[in-house]
Amino acid sequence: MPSASNYTNKLRFAASVKNTKAQLPGNVGNLTQSSIAGCGLDIQYKPVEYVEVCSLRCKYSNKVVVYPPDTLFIDTVNITNNDISLDSPYGITTDPQHNIYVSDVNANKIYKISTSGVITTFAGTGSADYTGDGSDAIDATLNGPNDIVYNLSDDSLYVVDSQNNRVRIITSDIIDLFAGTGISGYNGDNQPATDANIAFPSGITYDNDGNIYVADVSNHRVRKIDNTGTITTIAGTFDNSYNGDSGNALEINLNSPNGLAFDGVKHLYIT
Repeated sequence: MPSASNYTNKLRFAASVKNTKAQLPGNVGNLTQSSIAGCGLDIQYKPVEYVEVCSLRCKYSNKVVVYPPDTLFIDTVNITNNDISLDSPYGITTDPQHNIYVSDVNANKIYKISTSGVITTFAGTGSADYTGDGSDAIDATLNGPNDIVYNLSDDSLYVVDSQNNRVRIITSDIIDLFAGTGISGYNGDNQPATDANIAFPSGITYDNDGNIYVADVSNHRVRKIDNTGTITTIAGTFDNSYNGDSGNALEINLNSPNGLAFDGVKHLYIT
C-alpha cells in the first residue's frame, strides 16, 4: 500500500469523452490516460458529460477542478462543508447524476460530493474494521478503502476494501460483500467470488457488459468477476518477474498490478 506521504490531499479532474489528453493550469503539465494510471482514477468511456482522471498534486486544497468535455473552461467546485477534510483521497468516480465519490484510505470512509459542492460521508464510520454487510453503508466499517467505481450497468458503487482483502458493493445505500473471504491468498477461480481469496486488491473497473475487474495486487494478477458472480483470472501469474510484453495474458508476469481502465475500444490497461 502506498505510504501516506505519497498522498497530496487534492482532487483534480481533467479530460473529456472524446480526448484523452488535457492541459492543466499552474504548471501541473499534461495528463494522459497512461501517465496518470496508478493513482486513483476513473477514465472509462461512460455516457455522462465528463470522464474524470485525478492528479493528486498540491497539498491542502478543498476544491475539485472539473474540465467539462469539449471546452477550454475550468469549473471549480468548492467543497462547502468544512466539517469534513480529506486525509488521503485515492479512488474517484461519478454517478449518472454527476455526484462525485471519493475514497479516503486513511479515514476509512467514502465521501460523496454533490454537484453543488456539498461533501457528506457516504460509507464507513471511520473505524478500521469489517462490519455492516447487509446494512446501511454509512454504518459499516471499512479498512483502507482504495479504488472505487460506479457501475452504470447495475447502478451500484463498488469499493475495494483493500486491508480487508475484499470488494464491497453499495446499492441503494446498502453495503454488501461482492468478492473475497478476508483471507489474503489466492484461490477460487471458476467459483463464486465471495468464496475466493484475494490479496490486497487495489484498482477496479468494469466493461460495457457490467463485468467487474479487480487488480489483485499481492497475487500479481487481474481477476474478472462476471455477471453471475464467478471469479476468474484473466492476466498474470504468481511470478512477479518480468517476462516480456507479448503473448497470452495468463502467461505474462505482472508485478503488483494496481490501476485498471478500459478505453473506448474495449482494451484493458493495467499499471
